[in-house]
Parts: sequence; structure tokens; C-alpha cells
Amino acid sequence: MLDRLALIPAFLGISAICMATTARPTPNPAVDTLIRDGVALFDAGDLAGARVKLEAALAIEPANITALFELSYTHMAAKSLDPCLKTTAAGLALDSPMRAGFFVMRGSCLSDGGRLDEAIRTFRQGLDGAPRDPMLNYNIAIALLRHGDKAAAAEHLERAVLGKPDHRSALYTLGLLREEMGQKAAAVGVLLRFMMLEPTGERAGKAAGTLLATFESAVKKTGEGSYEISVPTAEQKESMLGMSLAISAAATVVADPDLPLKTEAQKKVDGLGGFVQIAGETNREEIDATLWKIALEPLVALDRAGLWDPFGHRMLAATGNEESLTWLAAHPAEVTKLDEYLQRER
Repeated sequence: MLDRLALIPAFLGISAICMATTARPTPNPAVDTLIRDGVALFDAGDLAGARVKLEAALAIEPANITALFELSYTHMAAKSLDPCLKTTAAGLALDSPMRAGFFVMRGSCLSDGGRLDEAIRTFRQGLDGAPRDPMLNYNIAIALLRHGDKAAAAEHLERAVLGKPDHRSALYTLGLLREEMGQKAAAVGVLLRFMMLEPTGERAGKAAGTLLATFESAVKKTGEGSYEISVPTAEQKESMLGMSLAISAAATVVADPDLPLKTEAQKKVDGLGGFVQIAGETNREEIDATLWKIALEPLVALDRAGLWDPFGHRMLAATGNEESLTWLAAHPAEVTKLDEYLQRER
């Protein structure tokens, strides 16, 4: 379910958006109360009650953009296609800063109604007026994935994160998609960035498991003391990252004379840290600029802040790794520093 606030332009304060209206000469307290009551009912799970209140508000003020917005959102949540199309059309007929949100809701209703091609056209129409809008880019990406267009979906997911750097769902989907497309270094980088924002939960566990499997696949043992590293051919402009991924993976098993003294978890933490360190030292021309901006730059900053160990062990802990869970319990001060750093960065 789309977050209501995610559909509101960032430059508008919540108090301003709550009662935003087109061509409204004077406030109407009765209408404002009906809208607030409708939102409260929606938040309590009473969609039918919310619809009654919002429709009553529109009966008094048909051009009240907030009532149209909230009623569209209610129809979308209820998966009521025709009413959703009617109210979003009314909202789009008005000049307001909420147009992108109406396009998102309209496209989502069409997609939920099985009209995928129309949904994609609707999202594109919205993007014509707001090409950087994170929710439009994210939702067209999901529709394009359902349509089978992975490359275009990846581009829109990147734009969603560029517009909203903490867009966790876009990062999560993009990381899994990059792995599926064979772009392993990009997948590892994006999923690590996702883990900075969402370190626990079901998605964190899947992200951590995927990035670890991808990382470990970059090297394999071919004999006693013999290893083979693999640089994926699908890395495109990330060729140097592909090499750094492979070298870092190999280093976890063959290069460090102190490895026997380390736990298996610490080896993985160090290996992934090595990948990030190499990325930070690589010529920027060798790295895709968007990948650097949305994932690698914040990861390099985290490493240079001296917080890679607590971050890496927390990432491993998301998979249930007992060694990392033990490490985290034994280093509460470092975990606190990590939390404080991540909170500031958000």
C-alpha cells in the first residue's frame, strides 16, 4: 500500500497540504472537519466510513483538492477501479502541486485492475510533468517489471532513489533486479546501501542473504590451495567494480595470513569492507555515476567513519548468523555509534 505522505511533494508542509484547495476564497470549517474525520476513519481501517465523510465534503466543495486526494487514496486502497478513475480525473483537472500523486494513484488503480498498459501510459504522462518524482518513477518501475522490461525498470528505480535517497523499497527492488540481471557488483553495492536503511526484518534477511551469495560466488575453490575468481561479463560500466568484488571475495579465503584467527563472520565483514574500500579508491570514471551516488558514496562514507564492523555484523545478523549476533552483543558502544551515525545521515 502506498504511503499517503509519500504522494505529497516534499516542499509542502503537512499542515499546508492538509487543507490545500484550488480556488478556495475562504476556509469552510465544516468541510475541513469532514476531511479530518474521513482521514481518521481511513487510518482506523474504516474505508466505507471514510468514503462517506469525504464524499460529503465534496458535495459542499466539489473542487476541494484535499478531499479529492483523500477520496482517491481511499478508492485505491479499496481497489475500487471506476471510482478511483473518476476522482483522480477530477483531481487532475485542477491545477495543484499534488498532480504527481494523482497520477500515481490513477496508474496504481489501473495496474491493480489488470490494465497494465494503461497504467504505464498514465505513469509516463505524469513523468512528463514531474520527471524526477520518486513515487512515479518507482511505480512505473514496478509496472515495467510486471511487463517484463527489466532494463527500463532499473533506470526508473535509480531515478526514484536519486529523487529520494532513503527510498528503501526502490533500493531493495533495484538490488535484487541487478543481481537477476547478472550485475553482481552493482547488486552488492545497492543491497548494502539498503541494509543501511533497513537493517532488520524479512526484507533485510533476504537482501543480506542475496548479497552474501552474490559476493561469495565471485570466487570458488578449484583445488587444494587453488582458487578461481570470476568477473561477471554483465557489469558494463562497472567493470572495475566487478574486479574489486572478485578480488575482495578471494581475499577472504587466500590473502590474509591472519584469517585463521578470525571467525567466518569476520572474514565476510572484512571482505565486503574491502570491496567498499576499493570502490572508494577507484577512479570515478570507472564507476557508473548513478551507482556511486545512490549506493557507493554513502557506503564509503560509512567505512571511513570507522563503523564498518558493526554495520557488517548487523548485516550478517539479519541472516541469523550466530557469530555476528555474539559480536553485536559484545560491542554495544560500537552499535550505538552506528545507530547515531545512521540517524544523522537520514
